[in-house]
Amino acid sequence: KKKKKKMEENIALKQLLLNECNEVIVALRTSPRFGKISRFETEMEMENKLLQELKEKRAELAALEEWDIKKPNHGMTLIDILNPFFDIVRSDETSGPQTAVTFQSLVRILNHSSINLELESASKIIHEITSAVKHCQFQTVDSTTDQLILHQLLDVFVNILRSKCGLLLREDVVLGLAKSCFKIGRETRPGIMLRKKGESALETIVEVSFKRLLNRQIKSMDSLLEFIIDISDPTIGGKTHPIREMGLGLISNILEIMGEKMQEFPKILNIAKDRIIRTLLRNATSEYTTLRILSLSLRGFKNMMTCALEHLHEQVEVFIHAVHLKQPHIIQNSQETKYINLQIQELVLESLVEICSDIRLPSHFYLHYDCNPTSSNLFESICDFLTRNINHASENLNVLNILALQALMAIVKGLNTRCEMDLAKMEKEGKKIDENATIVKEHEKQKQIKSKMMEVAEQITKSPKSGIEYLCNSQFYGTEKATPKQCAKFLWKYRNWIGINALGEALIISKPFFEEMLNAYMDLFDFKGKELQEALRLMTSKFFLSGEGQQIQRLLGTFSATFCRDNPDSPYLNHNNIWLVSVSIIMLHSDLHKKQNKRKMGLQQFLDNVSFALEGEIEIDPVVFEHIYNDVKESEMLCVNFAESHKSDYAWNALIENSEFYKEHRVNVEELQPLLDKEMFNHLWKKVIVSTGIILELTKTEEQRVLSFNGYKHAASIASYFQLTKVCDQLVVELCKMTKCLSTEKENALVEFGTSERAQMATRTVFNITHQYGSNMREGWHYVLDLITRIFSLQLLPEHLLLREAYLKEIQLTKLERKKQAKSTNSGTSSFWGFWGSEPEEAAVEKDSLEKAEKCIQLCRIPELLNEARFLHPSSLDYLVSAIIMGSQKDVFLSMFCNDLLIDITISNAERLDIIWSYVFKHISSQMNIVCKEYNQHSVLRKRELIILEHVVLSVFRLLIALSDRDNFKTKALPLLQLMKQLHSTLLLHVVPQLCQLLLVFISKGKTLHHAKFWEILLQIAAHGVKHEKTFGVAQQLFNTIIEKELYFFPDNVPLLIDIYLNTSLSVFAPQMYKLFNNRLKDKLNEKQYLDLWLKLIDSFVTLCHSLHQNIRSNTFSILQQICLDPSLTQIDSAPLMECFNGPFSRMMTSLGQATTQMNEDILQQTRSRAVGFICRVFLHWCPKLQEAENWQQVWFSVLDFMKQCMRRGSAPVVIFESIKNMILVMNASKAFQDPNSSFTVRTKAVVQDILPQNLFEELWNIPSEESSTTQDEPTSNDKKEEEAS
Repeated sequence: KKKKKKMEENIALKQLLLNECNEVIVALRTSPRFGKISRFETEMEMENKLLQELKEKRAELAALEEWDIKKPNHGMTLIDILNPFFDIVRSDETSGPQTAVTFQSLVRILNHSSINLELESASKIIHEITSAVKHCQFQTVDSTTDQLILHQLLDVFVNILRSKCGLLLREDVVLGLAKSCFKIGRETRPGIMLRKKGESALETIVEVSFKRLLNRQIKSMDSLLEFIIDISDPTIGGKTHPIREMGLGLISNILEIMGEKMQEFPKILNIAKDRIIRTLLRNATSEYTTLRILSLSLRGFKNMMTCALEHLHEQVEVFIHAVHLKQPHIIQNSQETKYINLQIQELVLESLVEICSDIRLPSHFYLHYDCNPTSSNLFESICDFLTRNINHASENLNVLNILALQALMAIVKGLNTRCEMDLAKMEKEGKKIDENATIVKEHEKQKQIKSKMMEVAEQITKSPKSGIEYLCNSQFYGTEKATPKQCAKFLWKYRNWIGINALGEALIISKPFFEEMLNAYMDLFDFKGKELQEALRLMTSKFFLSGEGQQIQRLLGTFSATFCRDNPDSPYLNHNNIWLVSVSIIMLHSDLHKKQNKRKMGLQQFLDNVSFALEGEIEIDPVVFEHIYNDVKESEMLCVNFAESHKSDYAWNALIENSEFYKEHRVNVEELQPLLDKEMFNHLWKKVIVSTGIILELTKTEEQRVLSFNGYKHAASIASYFQLTKVCDQLVVELCKMTKCLSTEKENALVEFGTSERAQMATRTVFNITHQYGSNMREGWHYVLDLITRIFSLQLLPEHLLLREAYLKEIQLTKLERKKQAKSTNSGTSSFWGFWGSEPEEAAVEKDSLEKAEKCIQLCRIPELLNEARFLHPSSLDYLVSAIIMGSQKDVFLSMFCNDLLIDITISNAERLDIIWSYVFKHISSQMNIVCKEYNQHSVLRKRELIILEHVVLSVFRLLIALSDRDNFKTKALPLLQLMKQLHSTLLLHVVPQLCQLLLVFISKGKTLHHAKFWEILLQIAAHGVKHEKTFGVAQQLFNTIIEKELYFFPDNVPLLIDIYLNTSLSVFAPQMYKLFNNRLKDKLNEKQYLDLWLKLIDSFVTLCHSLHQNIRSNTFSILQQICLDPSLTQIDSAPLMECFNGPFSRMMTSLGQATTQMNEDILQQTRSRAVGFICRVFLHWCPKLQEAENWQQVWFSVLDFMKQCMRRGSAPVVIFESIKNMILVMNASKAFQDPNSSFTVRTKAVVQDILPQNLFEELWNIPSEESSTTQDEPTSNDKKEEEAS
């Protein structure tokens, strides 16, 4: 199969060659020169040699049965067959169309698959074809035809290079093709199409060649690159703007093709960092540059940084200072010139935007320039330049301001991206930057030294003499005063920071110290092996040679001494001769290169001057001095500033050497990158705030607003990463200033806010930063809270923002009507037009503005701040709470809002309560003090203070309900609740309903505090509640709940609980307390506690006997009887009984007997009847014990007196008779009436007789004592009836 395929290829190639021969023969015959009619008339007509050779080759090839290109038969090679084609191309006898046909044939042959790199003669074939095409000639016909032929010729060049054998072309051949394309396209006065074709062909040759170089298919393309640079260099004469533009475009293409792999090709790299960057500089700074040339130069510079940034240390610094940071000067005042300069600035700023958008370049600038002791602060200079362009904005922004902003924002965005990457990397590796590390301290020390040195250099630039004196007195070198040698080294090392004029002035000052400094400065030069004019050129490249003649001569004298020292074998013998010749050379240079001088010094005049100066000291060699003359004439001795280094060969070579030295000796400080980013941001953030503020103030487009506010977000992110709280605060402050239209002082605040895109975006940005980086805010919280309160005042916050607990819906609070914010000033107009089917434009705009305002606030997600507060840094949380407290010191509505907000924040930070508790407690206490103070001043609780008081109470119990289960709150709860106890009783009475409701919620949720003091305060609150009918029900419900759930009962608290009850007016709770007493406390009390509680219960129930509530009175006497007749009191002595009768019983009898209660008559009669029966039973039960007391008879007569009063008021006579009867019988049985003549018996008989009717008295008094055997404790039939009825 391989042999068959090979045979088929050879046959196809043979046929192709025969066909192309026929094509060319036909083309030749169309010309009268080659196709004469005589050949049809005679047999032996002689044909043209070119045609005859081609026909012979065709015949020979056709005669061969088999022909192999690799093994040619009969010695016929492919070159032999193609030679006639080459001759036709080179011949000046052929016309353009014939040459064109030959071109096409050669291209088709060359592109055949058989002609490839495996062919031994491939190199010879491709070079022969190339040589023939390069040297083609043809007779011109007309310009159009000729240009078509040249078009085809350019296509041939491209096809030759693109062919498979094109890889075999030598570098000089490729360069020849490129030069031919350039010559055809530029030097033949072509038309537009041909010029474009030539440029395209040259571009293709360059592209193909360098791609092959990149793929290692060819070894070198240095000469081609040098050629491209030559046609781009404006210092090489004869290069028009279009040619330079083409060359710069090709340079950019080459750099884009090579990319970072250029560093793998040392020769290309050396050319690039020397000639390419210098050519770009020359084009960009040329006085006659065009916008297109400047644009291409800037593009090439950016590509150079992509390819070999590490090798271009000082080149990059020079380019940016010379091109980007140098504002163009308007030479004329014409509008056209001004427009051109503005376009130049636009191109420069666009380039800066591209540079700053590269995430690595700003950081590279800062690391390798701002942190380098001998380089300028490039990063700071760029930022300052951009800021100046923004600060110069007038009332209307222009494209320059916008571009400067874009560049500045690109730096911030890139820095933010770097921080995010560093954070992810450090988290992954578990590393943190140690700001106390040795390398960090060394870096900071170097920065401080550089700052001081730059300050000194600035002083020298302003005033050389005073600057040097400042350097001497600054003690930078650890001595009391700097020496001349140290000053000279400073001038040498930091000469790039000092102006060349200032440096020259400093060296020529006629004072001993400065003369020593000049000598030390000259000693730093190395003139070894240099010719005299070269040494002078080197010296003058470092500083500007100016001043009076004597000063210059003195300086040249110092130079001569140094040159003589470095070149002891100099033909000038001594330094005096060197000085004389040097003066002559300087004079020659001034004469030759002074533009105003029209009569230039000739060679002979120069020789005469030198001879006259030397006065025969040495023999003058005309050849040497002719060389000096020509050298000075050809190249000016330039002294340039650092930014103009490209203008001087010496300065440029020194720059390249310094770049190489820096690359080899620079310190790797990648581990310091986060710290360097922080330093960059510290220099940048103020500029960001100022610049964006100006843009936002002036811009009218949303695109610029979005860009500016994104800059704020990026800056906040960076500040959060580096924990720069002051920066974050300042960002928030500036944003909040843009929201001032949200003010209650303005009539149409909402409408104005809805129409202000700037204010809306600022508001959203503030809260976006707060949501993401609130933990890094400190003072900024005050401004955020101020904004929130303004939004609240305008009623834009959702109603569910605060007080979200479900139980709060049941709490009844005092309502204060809030002034409605007018959301439309044309509501009536709107309604009118709404009725008729259309609205005026003003109303529609207003409505749209309001909707935008509400939507903006919704997007701010303010409610989520409450949940996010628990993630704040402790310091940030501290400032947030402080801000809320300060915000509450305004009107009552803001006070309520901020109180609720404070409690929500406190609850959400329950785990970190200790951080903010002092603020919270102090605030609640101060709110109560304000209410108390106002009440004390006015003696009336106004509605405003009442609302504040209610919300304080609400805040206290929200905290109790939410936090009582937490250990860190238990010690804080009691002081909080004691604030309630400190309230004036009148104030407390106003909030008892809310207090009781909240306590019920507290208890119902199973909350409890294991502290008796808590329950003391709780019971006292309940006691206040029962004093008034409005609060009685809820207070009773509260106490019932407490008793039922026995929440208060803790063994250690029993004595205190009893004391609470004994010292509090809680009569209404006597039934519950008796239940507790009877079921739980009997076995836990000592005798004294038992009797104290027993007496207190009796006192409470006696009080309840006068209650107006029927449900309380109905059971009072029954329970009271059970308490008094308690079987466990068998060991009681007479003292407590006497206290009971003389105290509560006496008050009850007096009150009922004299009718001093508020009961109506019917209720009073029933109560007296029950009281008589009760007193009778108790007296009968404890009669023996009572008689043991010394004054028991007083008790007896007080009981009789009570019954006497009841009898007179017609209250239950039957009950009274039965009671007196039973008491007389018991007394008689106890022999109390044993002596009928005793005063006690006589008085008793008189009182009883006065109470009862005569018949009843006689019946009662005559009853024998035996009848008293009836059980004392057995109740009478009437008592039973009354009890059953009750």
